[in-house]
Amino acid sequence: MRITCILLGALVLAGCGSGVGTPSGSNVPPESAPSAGGTIPPPAYIEFGEPGHWMSRSSSCWSSDGVAGCLDAASPANDPNLPELIVARDGTGRIHLGFDPSSAHLTIGGTRVPVHAGRTITFTAHRPGLLLLDVRDHDHGSASYDARLRFARD
Repeated sequence: MRITCILLGALVLAGCGSGVGTPSGSNVPPESAPSAGGTIPPPAYIEFGEPGHWMSRSSSCWSSDGVAGCLDAASPANDPNLPELIVARDGTGRIHLGFDPSSAHLTIGGTRVPVHAGRTITFTAHRPGLLLLDVRDHDHGSASYDARLRFARD
């Protein structure tokens, strides 16, 4: 019995993998998550306290499942699938990732926004414009995610 419990515990731990996957939470978008794996980093979603929106993926160099590669995307300004969010000025936004990044760099409208790297990145929307998030993971590489923020009229 003891050996069975030890083997079962080892199998559970082995199944945990590297902690990379689709992000979850109470505000996950209702649509199915975009695909990931191999050279495609996990999807990310952005929300402001209501159901979120899947972000566009931009350029990345990513490795998983024994496959590594880089993808270069067109400018986010020309992305027809770029999500556009109407938010309140100074609203609190959260970006949910499917992994724990070692570093994160966020800009909105070309201005850097200080953030802490983590599976959930919290920020304040002081200005509208293109939101660009660049993250790095020591084990898998780098990924970029994009969205557009517009302010709601008061």
